[in-house]
Amino acid sequence: KSLAKHFCGRTGSSPDLVSPLAFGDKVYTHEIVERFLSLKNPALQSGRVPVLVCRKCGDVRCGSYAVKIERINDRYHWSDWAYENGYEDPSAIEFPEMPRDFVFDADQYEMEIRKVVP
Repeated sequence: KSLAKHFCGRTGSSPDLVSPLAFGDKVYTHEIVERFLSLKNPALQSGRVPVLVCRKCGDVRCGSYAVKIERINDRYHWSDWAYENGYEDPSAIEFPEMPRDFVFDADQYEMEIRKVVP
């Protein structure tokens, strides 16, 4: 299930957001990968990393779903979700039908994330 599908509304509508890894610019992609792997400081002042951004330009200022990413032992944890645009206070995201946190096996997560770096 794609990440965007987790945010579908009651009528099945999806946010007009995509992964920041979808934009193909080599330098930008490398920076995003480092943030997803907790090797670089988060992009947002809140300490979150945007994981879904504007479909047209990838700019957080258009609005993004962002999450705190932590590696704890052999797992990556995505938690403390919020809608953020970088200039207003973050808004918490509530998940009525799914867990608040995503937990990934570290080896598998790193392998999948690194696949996008050319």
